[in-house]
Amino acid sequence: MARPKKLRTDEATLGKIEALSRVLATHEDMAASLSVSVKTFSRFVQEHEAVRTAIEKGNAAGRVSLRARLFSSKSPHAMIFLAKAILKLDDRPSPATVNLNVKHTRDDLMNLSDEELEALIVEACGDRITARETDDPVA
Repeated sequence: MARPKKLRTDEATLGKIEALSRVLATHEDMAASLSVSVKTFSRFVQEHEAVRTAIEKGNAAGRVSLRARLFSSKSPHAMIFLAKAILKLDDRPSPATVNLNVKHTRDDLMNLSDEELEALIVEACGDRITARETDDPVA
């Protein structure tokens, strides 16, 4: 006689799986909630189309709910996050948009004295650079 199955594709189990998926629970979370191992739950998902459908339906509902809450939020952080995620914006400049403002070639810089090179660095960096240490081994 075969051992009874721990999971069934009945309405109660599918409902619980869909509800867990609505809050974007992981397979590990769902397995724990259903009192089975992750391996058993994964096999159950693979074997039953109805389970995969319940998970997909729940995940979709969860994403819609989350997006709706973010949209209704008054938080500027949430709005910035949504703009970046939905519009695929990136706050890091791309190499094509960076203005390097190159005034000197490599050869020009190689021919400068240490004092001239230091003056250029101070000019370029402004207050962000500290005075050169006196115990510099290169000096």
